[in-house]
Amino acid sequence: VSTNTGGQAVFSNLSIAGTVGTKAITFSSPGLTSAPANGLSLTAGAPANATASSSLSQSALTGSAVAQLPSITVTDADGNPVAGLNVTFAITAGGGSLTGGGQTTNASGAATVTSWTTGGSAGTNTMTATATGLSVVTFNVITAPAGVAVELKVQTAPPATVAARATLTPAPVIQLVDVTGAAVNTSGVSVTVALTGGGTLNGSASANTDAAGQATFTGLSIAGLVGARRLQFSSTNLVGVQSGTITLTPGPATTIAANSVVTQNGITGAAVAALPEVKVTDADGNGVSGVGVLFTLTGGGGTIGGASQTTNASGVATLGSWSLGGVAGANTVNASGNGVSLAGAPITFTVNATAPASSYAITLQFLTSATAAQQAAFANAKARWETVITGDIPDIDLTGNPSSCDGVVPTGVVDDVRILVELDSIDGPGKILGSAGPCIIRLTSRLTAIGVMRFDTADVRTLELNGSLNDVILHEMGHVLGYGTLWDQPQFNFLNGSCTAAPSYTGPNAVAAFVGSNGGAGTSIPVENFPGSPPSCPNGTRDSHWEEDVFRSEVMTGFISGTFRPLSLTSIQSLKDLGYVTNPAAADAFNLSTQPTVRALAADVVLADLSNDVLNIPIYAIDQAGRVTLFRDRR
Repeated sequence: VSTNTGGQAVFSNLSIAGTVGTKAITFSSPGLTSAPANGLSLTAGAPANATASSSLSQSALTGSAVAQLPSITVTDADGNPVAGLNVTFAITAGGGSLTGGGQTTNASGAATVTSWTTGGSAGTNTMTATATGLSVVTFNVITAPAGVAVELKVQTAPPATVAARATLTPAPVIQLVDVTGAAVNTSGVSVTVALTGGGTLNGSASANTDAAGQATFTGLSIAGLVGARRLQFSSTNLVGVQSGTITLTPGPATTIAANSVVTQNGITGAAVAALPEVKVTDADGNGVSGVGVLFTLTGGGGTIGGASQTTNASGVATLGSWSLGGVAGANTVNASGNGVSLAGAPITFTVNATAPASSYAITLQFLTSATAAQQAAFANAKARWETVITGDIPDIDLTGNPSSCDGVVPTGVVDDVRILVELDSIDGPGKILGSAGPCIIRLTSRLTAIGVMRFDTADVRTLELNGSLNDVILHEMGHVLGYGTLWDQPQFNFLNGSCTAAPSYTGPNAVAAFVGSNGGAGTSIPVENFPGSPPSCPNGTRDSHWEEDVFRSEVMTGFISGTFRPLSLTSIQSLKDLGYVTNPAAADAFNLSTQPTVRALAADVVLADLSNDVLNIPIYAIDQAGRVTLFRDRR
């Protein structure tokens, strides 16, 4: 709420729902010290539910004490037990007697009758438990002399684990028993079975007892999603019985379907952005592991790696690698079962490749050695950004340049940007993966001439193995070009609320893309605020990436995650805001509301945490005459 003329913010009609215990409320406002209100003790609310905490149905000899005394538990709307509530137990059918019919719920919300003795005639004895304003709970006891069937008993249990749609083996056998638990040899009694826990029970739902008083259920099977199930057996005027837990597992593989985008755009000769991925399922849609999948290159040239795959625990198989051919047009890969026939096969994945059409040139200068695969990843990122930025910018002559970039003094003519690449030890595995940013910018346009990209050799191999290296390099190269590193220059001033709880980006072209085809809303773009506002700010991923909670698996957030990491139009147009000529057609399909392959925040493992990946080195500015000045020192 907003403060009134007295500077007070009044919060009316607040309430707390949840489990009882100590709570705290914190009041906060951007730029002000938070005010916590601690020590709120939440107690149980008004009684809302009464449920049985003992069996609702049992059997006993006529004129005897019941084995399980009727008991109920009273809770409020949030499931908290309600103590001190009066409960009345009363016999409503069958005669008999009770003691302790008036009870008060204890600290656990429970109330239990003291005793119940059944009537002298065979039949149903009924007791009710009543609390004012709550539903009545009814307990039944079927009474009979010894030798008369009153209950069902599981004689032969169904299997503890069974595949979907497979016949239950052994077949469940149900025995008639009397009040003493002894078998009753009565034939012709109809017993029915029902499934609990979801899914469909296939086979005959009823069976008659034989001369031994046993009903055998042959040919039963369960269809549905994997998980826990139970069988409930019942018969008229008898106490029913439930089987133990049956764990349903996937059945045989029947179907293959795409689990990633089937159509995307790419650049000739480059690796595809989203590798083809399929999911193999059984007849009920459960993912089936261990199924062979074969990917086949069917058009456009190029190369693929890891064509033969096996589905994982979720039934998913992903092509190892795919580099497009050198001719513009459709590149295709098919996916089918490898030695197994699957409905839906083959699945065709298509990448529409276009040749780079750009006069913007990125030059890579490796300061340390890199493997062929690592150099290929840098080349792929370079090619991708050269399709995003298409307009030439003025060359810069660094002859006589005195400034140092990461220990190197760049010289010569730069067209359009030169990136110094270093793969070296930084801080060991699992910490800072790498960092990047501008070192020398053009004085007039403020666009990068020399940039630096550092990667920790202790982490690069991990990034290669989990398939995120290409996206990490693409991301860091974006920082060199100015994404997240040049936003706050006075010439642009696109970053608002730096080091606050809600930083945002206001560049008009990126905002238009965000609220347009990318499905966002508002007049600015949310920028990452993690990890908050400690004394040293910015740090982590904040103030230099899109907000992860909003953009999720988009490649320019501070975390590489999900199965498809698109480069959105919003990210591309943020470079247009800086002054680059950009190509909107180079953007991947991306919409915050409908994009099916972006993850919910907690749904996927984070493959790369890009905290502190903005390089903190001095930034120099150079004019067309070659004069160099210190522009800004981020250290």
